[in-house]
Amino acid sequence: VAVLVPEEKNLQDLNRWHAVNKSQEEIEKVVNSLIKSKCGILGIPVESLATANCNELWISCIEDLMELVLRLLPLKGPTMLNLLVERRGDFTPEQSPLLQKTCDDVLHHLSRVFPERAKNITIKAKFIKKEGHPWNGYADAAAFLWGSPAQKTALAKTGWLDTCLLGTKPETLRNTLDVLGRMRKLEPEEWNELVLDPAAGNSNSMVAALLGLIGNEARENRELWMEYLQYVQKHLYSKAIDLRKLGRQTDWLAKYTPEDQKLTPRLLLIWQTTQLAKANHHGEIDFLPKIRKDFEKLCNQLYFEDAPLVCRATLHVAVAFTDEFLFKDAQRVMDYWKNVPMEVPGRQFYGQIRSTYGQLAAFAGKNDEAVALFEEALKEFLKLSDWEQARGNTIQTRAYQLIAMMDSETVNRSVLARKMATYFGTTLPDAVDILAVSAEPAFKYAHHVLLRYLNQGGPEELRERYLAHKDQWKHAIGHPWELIEFYRALLIPDAAERCQLLRKASEMARTGGATLKLISCVILGGLYFEDASCRDELAQLTEEVIALLPEIGALRIRTLRRQLDKPLEPLELAKAILPFNFR
Repeated sequence: VAVLVPEEKNLQDLNRWHAVNKSQEEIEKVVNSLIKSKCGILGIPVESLATANCNELWISCIEDLMELVLRLLPLKGPTMLNLLVERRGDFTPEQSPLLQKTCDDVLHHLSRVFPERAKNITIKAKFIKKEGHPWNGYADAAAFLWGSPAQKTALAKTGWLDTCLLGTKPETLRNTLDVLGRMRKLEPEEWNELVLDPAAGNSNSMVAALLGLIGNEARENRELWMEYLQYVQKHLYSKAIDLRKLGRQTDWLAKYTPEDQKLTPRLLLIWQTTQLAKANHHGEIDFLPKIRKDFEKLCNQLYFEDAPLVCRATLHVAVAFTDEFLFKDAQRVMDYWKNVPMEVPGRQFYGQIRSTYGQLAAFAGKNDEAVALFEEALKEFLKLSDWEQARGNTIQTRAYQLIAMMDSETVNRSVLARKMATYFGTTLPDAVDILAVSAEPAFKYAHHVLLRYLNQGGPEELRERYLAHKDQWKHAIGHPWELIEFYRALLIPDAAERCQLLRKASEMARTGGATLKLISCVILGGLYFEDASCRDELAQLTEEVIALLPEIGALRIRTLRRQLDKPLEPLELAKAILPFNFR
């Protein structure tokens, strides 16, 4: 991490300051002081370096960081850059000529691309001891905030992630800056690397800014836009379609389409499908009504041209309807595919059709029928030749099947326990030990399934085992983390702690769309069962949710309103309001 201080800035001295030895309050005070100073900050992760058999990657890291600094540094004529680097390992201030040589190399590289800029920069570089400069603590604070898992919340408040502290490979950014600076075309492969970079989703990131510059050029230069379109079409016509990647690519193409140009029908359907999938994930119900007429027209137009693509789109439409509790509409759109031969959509989507029918059965409370349909889907997925496709579909459908089994009144609990162990790929005690202390995105749905099981008849010893890890519980955001926190809260014996976590879970869900707001309302209703002080808040949220989701039905609406006067305990309320995997 580099902190770039203009000559006129006068930061407060931090003598012998080391973040590891400081309190959270002291760290945040220094970080806030740095933010207010408006000094520059730029950081790259060590992991971003290309793998090489180097004895010392640290100097290479400094070189990569300086390559970016020199390209981004605002210049006003000749500029002297004094570089002070805290020593590490065997490097001492006496070895500063090595650092100076690295900086000279970086300037030489810059001169090949931006000769005028390179002429204006002079660098004086040296290694220093930790106490070698009173401002060294600022760089230490920024690096500590970025590198420590315990500092995620404090780091998020700074807004530095992806904007100043970069996850993107330095050479990707350096190459893009060089191409744009020399008024050259960014090749489709290079454009694709930027589009698929995780930082592209952050509108304040450097990656998003660069994509915006390229997009503005492509909007005016139809030939350039067409090159990127043709690149995406190759992906679309390949057998290895990745909907997430296609979504990002088509998002960009749609945003920067030249005025006299249109997406092809297939790409337009892909774009609409990915947007719908995104809305579904956040429980938002506003997107489908906007595109429904065009969406159905595109599906009818493309059925004989690309049935698997149309099937994929229909599956997302069904999810959108279930988010709105329009289960009959979801059934209607799926009925077209009910008796279609497997070879029309292909085995993967044929399995997903069976899985969707299982979900619809589970939403209707027909849990045994759902379990059987999920089993049919699993048999199809296990026959897929692509192991990754088989694994991804199987994991999700097994989770659905386990939830339906939990809700079934006829499934034997020992059978359920065995199925749970198969799903986790280990014993249930080991699964508890692993998941209780994990915040890995890949494990979040399995984590939700485990906690639902523990709260719905799981063995007492497993509940106690999970609770024993409470001091090491990790937290994250995004669905289904609000449900993870909800079920965690119900394991906690202390009423004050339990209420605090229920409050947190309700607030997490409230930032999402209509379906997530319903989940938030149910969790808040669970809190109200224990703490009547949130009555006014619950009454307001209840009416807001009813207005957003009138299709939840008269019985659910009555139950929500009755919670204010005759409150049900949290699990009872959740069961009465939230069907299947909504809880």
